[in-house]
Amino acid sequence: LLPNAPKWLAGIASLRGDITGIVDLRKLWNKPSSAPARAKLILLRSAKTDARAAFAVDRLGEIVTLSPHEIKFSAADFEASLPAVFGRATAAERALFLLDAENLLASLIIAD
Repeated sequence: LLPNAPKWLAGIASLRGDITGIVDLRKLWNKPSSAPARAKLILLRSAKTDARAAFAVDRLGEIVTLSPHEIKFSAADFEASLPAVFGRATAAERALFLLDAENLLASLIIAD
């Protein structure tokens, strides 16, 4: 653990020579967290601000391409996680919750 770090900051990593924060989304959203010993990292970078963060995930099964008409939105479904989650979809009979990477990265503000 890093001293004086927000509870959702799981650590830091050097990715291609740049120091990047590792975010535990479960802790960010106040959910029970037990990160696996060999978590994978997904790196998100903002196209607007060049901010970036790595997110620990249990596993990555596949990348799914969705058309706009496949994405559903109901504010009642997402009010606890807005603005990071912007919609949901179904693929191969699995529910998918879609993250807005720009809003997610913007929400990771560390107070001085």
